[in-house]
Amino acid sequence: MSKIGNLAVGLFVLAMPWAAPAEAAPAEAAPAEAAATRPMIFCCAADNDLFRCAVDNKLDVKRVETPQAAVEAAGPGSGVLLLADGYPGKTTVLPAGLLEQAAAKRLRVYVEFPAALPGLTAGFGRELSRNGPPRRTSLERVVVTSDAFGAALKKMQILAIHDCHYVPVAASNPLLAVAKVAGFDRAVYGLEGVQAQPILFEHGSGGLLVSTTKLSQFITARYAPKEAMQAVWAYVLGWLEGDKGPGRKLEWTATVRPSFGRDEPLPADAARRAVQRGVDWHTRSGMILDEEGWKAYNDLRKTRKIDPGNPIGSLPRTRPGDGRFGVLEGISSQIGYDGSQSVRWWLRSDSNGESSLAFALRWKMDGDERSRAIATNLLDWLYLRSGLFQNDPAKANFGLLFWAPDNAQALYQDNDVKAILGCLGTAGAFKTDRWDEVLVKNILATSAPRACTASAAGGWRTPTCCARAGRATGAGPPCSSSRTTRPGRGRATCGCTTRPTGPPCWRRPATPSAG
Repeated sequence: MSKIGNLAVGLFVLAMPWAAPAEAAPAEAAPAEAAATRPMIFCCAADNDLFRCAVDNKLDVKRVETPQAAVEAAGPGSGVLLLADGYPGKTTVLPAGLLEQAAAKRLRVYVEFPAALPGLTAGFGRELSRNGPPRRTSLERVVVTSDAFGAALKKMQILAIHDCHYVPVAASNPLLAVAKVAGFDRAVYGLEGVQAQPILFEHGSGGLLVSTTKLSQFITARYAPKEAMQAVWAYVLGWLEGDKGPGRKLEWTATVRPSFGRDEPLPADAARRAVQRGVDWHTRSGMILDEEGWKAYNDLRKTRKIDPGNPIGSLPRTRPGDGRFGVLEGISSQIGYDGSQSVRWWLRSDSNGESSLAFALRWKMDGDERSRAIATNLLDWLYLRSGLFQNDPAKANFGLLFWAPDNAQALYQDNDVKAILGCLGTAGAFKTDRWDEVLVKNILATSAPRACTASAAGGWRTPTCCARAGRATGAGPPCSSSRTTRPGRGRATCGCTTRPTGPPCWRRPATPSAG
């Protein structure tokens, strides 16, 4: 394994000594029972996940407000936890001489997200900026790099420490490290030759366990898997008790969790309940917009408060809607350090078509009239009210669906097919011909040879390009593009030229267009 660390961060050795005074007994000489009979001292906010979990698990703990108070309150040989209340905007700053006082009392100290430590520094001040240290993970993941956790957490297992911000330092033999690795739940190729940074390690002078990120918000930030985090905290708490503790296994209720355990027998109506809860989630989560949500959506579009090319933002201000204003694409998979997830603001035509069928099948299963109304309204919005369906025979894209209101030049066959299937299923469940006319037009336009297709390289087909190629009537040969532009780089032009053979013509639109 490659050496963990990045020397470019500007590491240097502080003059402050860490070794205990000569007259003091070494930390290892402290009786095991001394730590076991004294409470662990927490320096953290009252709502810290680890502190609350420790209280719930009936550990002997005491909470104080400052690092100085924690060291003063701790009995000789006991454990102290200095947790990162300011994470991720502010590192944990320790008063000068504090660690020397801890060493004199033979304390075992766990510190998170430190600004500076003896022998190490990250080369930045107390207040952090977004563009400076500490670093924030992008593609990196946290990996177990030690056998210290035992059989419960094996080397090279990957942990989901969501939106991890960490202090970059150099350290030997870390217990956890962060790096870009391949694999789903294990780093299958290891860390050999991979640049990595320590996440959890024991300071070389002893008596100090360092986490370069905030591990103690494991419930709020939904760190996973739960069994792995239990193993991490069992190790940390055992270490704080001088490796003589009973091996604490904390229990807690995860914020997001399965309804049933792995070995728990399912009730007879489990499938029915899953359908009901899954469909109801659309409204409880705010995905089905009401009128207020629709206004918020248009406000974001007009003011460009979110990137129209990748509209990810906070949850809209909306009450459960009835489908008259469509359904949003969904929740972004990225989990923030506070456990939040952003919303993808696309009102995609395929999402609305597919969702209508989900609500229709819910109605067919249990007769829920609200689900029937939402399914009907979603298809009415998609084909009759949103402007996404091109019903003008004079247009080159007659019979096709635009991808979304903010992408009114994008036409994808697979998108139309998904909407068609949703409409077919919903109409069949309701035994109605309500959408037959638009459905036939959509099917014919999508299946016709003249329909444009999207390029694998990311090009978008457009009505303008299809028309120039003579595809409005299906008579023209394929065309090629002599020019491709991107949004925000001037007026986009197709530049189609007819020719016997060649790829379709692609254009990225400068601005959305309804026709």
